[in-house]
Amino acid sequence: MKIKLIFFFLILFSLFKNASSNIEDKIIAKVGNEIITNFDIINEINTILALTNKPANKNEFGKLQNIAFLSIKKRLIKETEIKKYKITKYNNTDVNNYILGLENNLGLVQQNISLKDHFKRYGANYDIYFEGVIINFKWNSLIYSLYQKQLDL
Repeated sequence: MKIKLIFFFLILFSLFKNASSNIEDKIIAKVGNEIITNFDIINEINTILALTNKPANKNEFGKLQNIAFLSIKKRLIKETEIKKYKITKYNNTDVNNYILGLENNLGLVQQNISLKDHFKRYGANYDIYFEGVIINFKWNSLIYSLYQKQLDL
């Protein structure tokens, strides 16, 4: 029933003209103690568009909504587990190298544009994305710490 309700809201949003339209903030779903709002979905769609360097396409909006929802849900689950295990360490150099790699792959270095400025062009929140990158690096640390004894290198 909850999944049907979530998908109903996602389909409802597909009626809007583009991902950056001005929409009233509403709660879409709850993951653990965290909520997902339509603002989160729109920001995640804009982030996906920025990372793929593609313009908004209303024919793909429904697909992007589903991808965005699942991405946010995964990030919230990872964040909950990171807090549960009190993981605070991550390699800042790896994070910086990851961001630099993205800038190179998107051709931003040649254009002398930062990833943050690129996100602004797409209406995406860079700070939320950057926090997600850190969450992923902390998640990797958590997984390694839990399963390092089972790894056979």
